[in-house]
Amino acid sequence: MTPMLTVDERIDSFTRGTRSWPHPDTFRATPSSLAEAGFYWKPFSSSPDNVVCFLCGKSLDGWTEDDDPFEEHLSHSRNCCWAIVKSIYPVEDGLPFHWDDEENLPRGERMTKARLQTFGKWWPHERTKGWFGTTKRMANAGFIYAPTDDSDDNVQCPYCETALDGWEIEDDPVHEHQRRRPNCPFFATRAAAPTKASAAKAAKQKRKPQDVNGEESESDSNLTTHSTGRTKPETKKSAKSSRSQKSAASESASSRSSNATASQ
Repeated sequence: MTPMLTVDERIDSFTRGTRSWPHPDTFRATPSSLAEAGFYWKPFSSSPDNVVCFLCGKSLDGWTEDDDPFEEHLSHSRNCCWAIVKSIYPVEDGLPFHWDDEENLPRGERMTKARLQTFGKWWPHERTKGWFGTTKRMANAGFIYAPTDDSDDNVQCPYCETALDGWEIEDDPVHEHQRRRPNCPFFATRAAAPTKASAAKAAKQKRKPQDVNGEESESDSNLTTHSTGRTKPETKKSAKSSRSQKSAASESASSRSSNATASQ
């Protein structure tokens, strides 16, 4: 497996040797957030806070307290697939995209291509004869490749943060995703987007008593969530398939300066 491919490996890069990350926890650029954003620590005497993206190789240093790793990564490496899929934030009606912004639509060409690129040549089932869950189908179902130290077929949706592993030969990525998170923004349709008329109608209905004891859908209530980083996915077996489930903590973003020269 490619070095620094997992979040765990990247986090470990901040604790190896006698050096320690030079910035306090008040910084948004912590070892955890940097690792989630795709960076591992590669310090130099002249650049003690230099980090490098495991995929695009971009180096950034000179971090300040308000700099956010996710926005900075995308700002300085706009074609990096990891930076693209990790820079997803709610912008409209709770959705992480504008319907008129085709470039960032979940099922648009740019986002689908970026998700596919995260798989590289590492998907362990790609050459298995008869395997339904190919990298293309995974990307088309909203997943990125997010292996862990314990699982080389772990994938994650960057929209609902659900992660699944333990894939079997007949598993359909779209089905497995949608049955667990039917309300994931990835499955949103423009027809379902609220209009001014529907918003006004909803406002009028607010005066009616609301049922505060509503239950989760079966697919959601059966989902066990976990934070990313060092937690192991919990394997849950069913009659048809074996799958691990977890979710990752979302990160927010800001801007900063870069050092594009990474010495080897």
